[in-house]
Amino acid sequence: KPRCFGFVKFMSKADAEHALQATCQGLVQLLDTRGHVWHLKAEWTKSGDMVVDDSDVEQQVARRKEERRYRAEQRGFTNFENLTR
Repeated sequence: KPRCFGFVKFMSKADAEHALQATCQGLVQLLDTRGHVWHLKAEWTKSGDMVVDDSDVEQQVARRKEERRYRAEQRGFTNFENLTR
């Protein structure tokens, strides 16, 4: 049984929720080179960490997140994820 996976980044949370709902309904399909149709599945990532590409905006967001994490650690917080929700 194939165990292929990938990650997709959406422009908004609403877009991601719409895509997740579509996969749950079996509406997202991929046709491979042999003509086999794959029904894609999806789920939220466990960590919620964003993969940063080369865009300036995403690099700024990642820097701010890292700065908040550092400041929280300096104040003695050990579970940073609960602070950002």
